[in-house]
Amino acid sequence: MAKRIVFISGIGADHRAFQRIQIPNYEAVYADWIPLKNRQESFESYCDRIAETYQIGSEDVLVGLSFGGLVAQQFAKTMGNQKVILVSSFRSKEDLQPLMYYGLIWNLYKLLPDFRIPILTDVMGHYINSRQKESKPVIQAMIQDADFRFNNWCIRQIKITDLRADYQPQFLNFTGKKDLLVKDWKGPNHVSIDNGTHFMVFDEAQSINQRIKAYLQVN
Repeated sequence: MAKRIVFISGIGADHRAFQRIQIPNYEAVYADWIPLKNRQESFESYCDRIAETYQIGSEDVLVGLSFGGLVAQQFAKTMGNQKVILVSSFRSKEDLQPLMYYGLIWNLYKLLPDFRIPILTDVMGHYINSRQKESKPVIQAMIQDADFRFNNWCIRQIKITDLRADYQPQFLNFTGKKDLLVKDWKGPNHVSIDNGTHFMVFDEAQSINQRIKAYLQVN
């Protein structure tokens, strides 16, 4: 059976975010978001249903982007996955930049609508990637297709979920020094990308590919 690498995207994103990540000798599985049962569904319940939908197991390599990294860590917590790769991700709200952190603490996220407003999507696009022109069409297309009710549920989960105690030293952690959403926090197995924005999985894919290959010991 071929080894699998499972990609889990961030809020407002999908498999298109990973189109430049190419890891040989692994079957790529893109775990896109599934509908919520309801707005009160717990983070743990949702992660369990994602795992069941995509038949994710303990031997799978997990790659989580942003909120998808929180999901990947929850999988590892419940299933014991040893190979987990976080890109522009976090363990709790404590790893977010101050504007994002206090927006959660002060419940400002509750002011966000459940529908698309052009000026807000422009702001979202700016914070995901403020400079790179090449990735802008990809970001805009994903935001256009996003479910804003689901996005707001995800933001609520970030506020109440804390997986710092479950973070394992063998996990590979990528942070970007120019990320406007997530701090350049230092995990034990940490790679800091000098020009990395929150969407460096696309813009800095060559460097990230090389590091993941070394981590997985593939050519």
